[in-house]
Amino acid sequence: MGRQQSSLGESSPAAAVETADAVDISERFSILLVDDSRVSLRGMVRVLRQNWDVDIATDSDEALQLVNQRTYSVIITDCDMPGHNGLWLLEQIKNVSPQTIRVLASAGLHERFAPHIKAGLIHVFLHKPLVNESLRTMLIGLMMR
Repeated sequence: MGRQQSSLGESSPAAAVETADAVDISERFSILLVDDSRVSLRGMVRVLRQNWDVDIATDSDEALQLVNQRTYSVIITDCDMPGHNGLWLLEQIKNVSPQTIRVLASAGLHERFAPHIKAGLIHVFLHKPLVNESLRTMLIGLMMR
């Protein structure tokens, strides 16, 4: 089954989910979620732990400790957190674990982060509030690369 193309030439989320059914999404992607909001973390964990190995951190320092202990396939971090922000964290992760896919989530405008995307610091930008099914679809898309 091939990926369906939308009229814009991009794969649609529905097509990615349909294609994922043909792919074993239980392949163990290790994911680190970083957000100072425990409510946000609970929602993401509930959806993602069904298929992936998920760890959580509530700030950048805790996340960096976890990254120094194991390798993650994907790190999804909020941008605006007390202490070190998500951009600082992604810079540290880029140095420690350059193969890790770095995802930044923010309610801010995408244009604010364009220089960081162009520089390769951010691989994927997600606009908050996150829709859990969109998050799952994005991860399936990353697995199929």
